Amino acid sequence: MTDTEAKANFSANVRRLLAGQGHSIYWLMVATGDTINRTYSAVNGRTAATAGLLMRVASALEVSVEDLLAEPPKTGKKKSHRKRGKVA
Repeated sequence: MTDTEAKANFSANVRRLLAGQGHSIYWLMVATGDTINRTYSAVNGRTAATAGLLMRVASALEVSVEDLLAEPPKTGKKKSHRKRGKVA
């Protein structure tokens, strides 16, 4: 896994977990004790999360570090292949 892939996986997984648990990035900042800039930048994939931040985020979301860095599950959204016709 490249650093770019790790950042993308972390970002997607944290966003999915926050949404699923009904939390915000602000909640995560408070739960981890990190600054909003550090938390926001890592969650949005702008910077790589440090080892410490990975551990704190995993603890706050009650998952493992491996869960945060794993390839995110597929969303299941499929493109519609219906042909669009004229509406009468």
